[in-house]
Amino acid sequence: MGEDHPATLRVRMNLVIATLENGQAGEAGHLCARVVDSLRRVLGDDHQETRLARELLRDLDEREPRREASAPPVPPQRYWHSYGTSYDGGGGQSDRALKSAVEPVTWRSEPPPGTAAPAPGTVTQAPGTAAPADGYADLRAVAALPVSTWSYRGEEGVRHLGPMAQDWYAALGLGADDRTIHPIDANGVSVVAVQALYRMVSGLQDEVSRLRERLDER
Repeated sequence: MGEDHPATLRVRMNLVIATLENGQAGEAGHLCARVVDSLRRVLGDDHQETRLARELLRDLDEREPRREASAPPVPPQRYWHSYGTSYDGGGGQSDRALKSAVEPVTWRSEPPPGTAAPAPGTVTQAPGTAAPADGYADLRAVAALPVSTWSYRGEEGVRHLGPMAQDWYAALGLGADDRTIHPIDANGVSVVAVQALYRMVSGLQDEVSRLRERLDER
């Protein structure tokens, strides 16, 4: 895997965060600067990961010269990265306090008991909107997603399994763009799909119980 491969860059950014948390702010700044240069070459200036890395580098440069430091700086915000690493700048805020426009998942299209699984389809919600998600619509979107096995260019010997980011974004409207699938979104969709299947199975079990009661009454 090349030094500028996206997976390698994510590992290097994890190292930046770990270095910062260990109190080595100056060294973290040097590492972050190199990662930012690589991200610009590989992903471009406008990519979300490049922007987040630039924001972190800018904050490090303003608060601490790029050298070894005895204490870590205190960034004014929490930095989230699409590969699942976060740095909380000492604010100690809860996960809920860091989020806005929170909309609980709804179950508007619950199938009646005894029906089969929802037919594959796509979510009608526009990508990137804050409208409440419909659990059964999300399940239909997951059922319709094309899934493939593939390898990243540069690591052809390593196989992965999953949907393409473009299909994911078109079907579910989750994430910053159609170039990556955020682990948080993947986990959330998995939880909602399990909940939807549980509701469907429970409905079928209730229907079976009612049918058995009718047979016993005869």
